Amino acid sequence: MADIAQLTRLIEPAAAAEGLALVRVKMLGGTSDPTLQVMAERPETPQLSLEDCARLSRRLSELLDEADP
Repeated sequence: MADIAQLTRLIEPAAAAEGLALVRVKMLGGTSDPTLQVMAERPETPQLSLEDCARLSRRLSELLDEADP
């Protein structure tokens, strides 16, 4: 299973680059079906729009593919 602290250090700058505050990074599921849960919000509104979510998801997908944690 991936190191959550390492993943958080990798993800936090990407979220900040999108103007978002990282709320939580968590691994769910077992070893056969792991799922990474990333929660973020806009600091000024404590919300996340669908567009924010899509942008962050695309950025993280590229980042995680490249870093291969």
